[in-house]
Amino acid sequence: ATQGGASGIAWAMAAVFFWSQAATCLKLSFGTVHWMTLAFWATLLPGLAYFVVAATTKRLQLLKTMPWRQILGLAGSGIAGYYLYNSLVFAAYSRGPASEVLIVNYLWPVATVAFASIFSRERPRPLELLGLSMALLGVMLVATRGRLQLPQAVGADLLAFCAALFYGIYSAGTKKLGGDRVIGLLIT
Repeated sequence: ATQGGASGIAWAMAAVFFWSQAATCLKLSFGTVHWMTLAFWATLLPGLAYFVVAATTKRLQLLKTMPWRQILGLAGSGIAGYYLYNSLVFAAYSRGPASEVLIVNYLWPVATVAFASIFSRERPRPLELLGLSMALLGVMLVATRGRLQLPQAVGADLLAFCAALFYGIYSAGTKKLGGDRVIGLLIT
């Protein structure tokens, strides 16, 4: 591996390690902080960070030239993708096993492909459909603990599933709306 390649692998490994701890850390934090408080901060802090980036890179002027329809679309997508997603997934973590909620929540790629086919008329290829079907089956097996019956944490699973749907709407919607990514993230 080249010097840059090894560095990229190290960054990827670090990201996977820290991301793998997120569900457990989030679940533990509910012992001292209400899930709505975490949802608020998880929405506010990225918004502030995107504002700072947009302001320091002089991209805020782009807002003047954006059509209102695109701004409203991005704002609506952001409500689904940040506020509703965070609220639902944090509520799910507060009610169910962290590992199960994490896996059910990972239906968002399936939701993204489904909504992209609706919003942008993107058609998944047969191999992608097979992968999506396997993902659905895997989540179903995890949620039911392999017994193919109603899950024990059905409320948490439904919240995580709805969060994944909202994130799919957000992902597919922002892609269709296009525009500058920093401004798009600021609005959303």
